[in-house]
Amino acid sequence: MFLLNLEFKMMSKNGIVTTKLAREFMTMKKGDRIDTVSSYAKKFESARGTVQNGLKLLEEENCVKLLKRGHLGTFITYIDYEKLWKFTNWGALVGVSPLPYTRRHEGIATAIYYQMEERHIPFNFAYMQGAGNRIRGLLNQRYDFAILSKKSAMKYLKEYGNLKIAMEFKPYSYISGYVFLFSEAIYGEIVDGMKLGIDTNSPDHVELTEKIAEGKTVEYINVPYSRMIPSILEGLIDGAVYNKDTINKPEIRGAISYKEIDLKGHDAGEKTRAVILVNKEAFGVENLIKQLIDSDEVERIQEEVIYEKIIPTY
Repeated sequence: MFLLNLEFKMMSKNGIVTTKLAREFMTMKKGDRIDTVSSYAKKFESARGTVQNGLKLLEEENCVKLLKRGHLGTFITYIDYEKLWKFTNWGALVGVSPLPYTRRHEGIATAIYYQMEERHIPFNFAYMQGAGNRIRGLLNQRYDFAILSKKSAMKYLKEYGNLKIAMEFKPYSYISGYVFLFSEAIYGEIVDGMKLGIDTNSPDHVELTEKIAEGKTVEYINVPYSRMIPSILEGLIDGAVYNKDTINKPEIRGAISYKEIDLKGHDAGEKTRAVILVNKEAFGVENLIKQLIDSDEVERIQEEVIYEKIIPTY
């Protein structure tokens, strides 16, 4: 995690600045120009000599090689991310994702794993249902980044000023669409008196359910998303909005009817687009994510997982 452990807190000023420099360089590549010593000293609130000592140490340990080019500045001519990582004090990078019960979610997780492995970055995914649950973990810095739909992310950005979208993917990268599940085949639409399941930890789920039930007198029952199908089968609710990518589950076939929801007028692009959200208080995480993860490559690998060209790895 990107947290300061006790050992790090006891380090000297030189050590702290070296760690901050290492984190900066993790977001850079060969050929990039680094900031001036004076700029780093101001940014890290340290002396110029302390910055110079940190740069010297990283070069001595063969993490980077730097070349001064006069008035043009200083450039990176060599960088070893695996060695550099040891000086960041970051330990393992941890992301939090929805439960990987669809090919789309498996695809994004697989793509991110592949790219972390290429850089030899220690990395783990935690899996948690409910955008609200993932956001709480991100705010508490249990996780370094979270994957959500853009629609949910925008809601939380308004609520919490220390969150930021670090990367977003194309429409339908998060979900292909939604269906409405009914407990009986005779239901062709939402009618007065129905009990509808909503997961209050999922802003997308609540908003879409309320919109499609607009004008009807219904009762909303708070049900965890993972319990929607059992709740319908047990008669606790009459219907619920559900992920279109999962309607081929064995427990749905023959027992529950469904109808696809037309997303026109429901911000389809925002609801179906996956984004990576970070906590701005975690130094360097946003830049690191942008450097390590290639959105085009994520989308390519995700498609290969969806069409079963490669086996998911997460």
